[in-house]
Amino acid sequence: MKFRICDANVFVGNHPFKQLASATLDDTARMFSKLGIERAIVSPIEAVFHEDAHISESMLAKLLNPPRLVQFKVVNPAEPGWPEELRRSMQEWPVAGIRLASLYHGYTFASGTAGGVFDFARENNLPVQVFARMQDIRMQHGIIAAEPKLDDVSHAVRLAGEDVRLLVSGLSLPGISTFVESASPNVFFDTSRLQAGWKALKRIEPRCIKDHLVFGSLWPINSPECPITELAHAGLAPDVLEAVMRGNFERYVGPL
Repeated sequence: MKFRICDANVFVGNHPFKQLASATLDDTARMFSKLGIERAIVSPIEAVFHEDAHISESMLAKLLNPPRLVQFKVVNPAEPGWPEELRRSMQEWPVAGIRLASLYHGYTFASGTAGGVFDFARENNLPVQVFARMQDIRMQHGIIAAEPKLDDVSHAVRLAGEDVRLLVSGLSLPGISTFVESASPNVFFDTSRLQAGWKALKRIEPRCIKDHLVFGSLWPINSPECPITELAHAGLAPDVLEAVMRGNFERYVGPL
């Protein structure tokens, strides 16, 4: 079955602790062409690890082709100058949304540190993407001190309320199951850490999958090829599969 694909979890650039063989924008474009990925959310991976990623973000913005490739800005609310940096970026390139990597930046959503970011997103109609995890815990660098806690993810969901479009990335199937049945229509979950849980998706109410699940590969840390094949053979109804692979992406980011 042929279906259109959008990827909500893509990075380009150099990971400081992991050798990535295919990390450039050209590599990513070739992968998109090979697999038929039409749209994606992209950020430079340096923005997660570097204190000042303005140059890498600006350089990437000049190379992208929105609205097919839309760029989210990685924001660290633990840094006092984040509002000014975010406004500066919005003046220079089309910021399509905000990414938050709390485990990498040393704060929790329960602490209230990110509350101002959600307020900013609400005022500017920007979607927010929260990374519960970006790698298997066995492969993470020692800079990441702890496993993500589901109760902290619940604080992020509460900060989003019912009016900030929120995508939670990196949860396993049990983690997604914890939230999805009671999630508001503006809250989504990506597939980047489902791993072997594709067939087990049938344990979740199809309505919840159709309304809240978004395909995200976490390229180039993960390859999209296997999960795309697995999803296609997971036994999902055609309308549910279409929602996961494209429809919910467009509800979250906006149509082409």
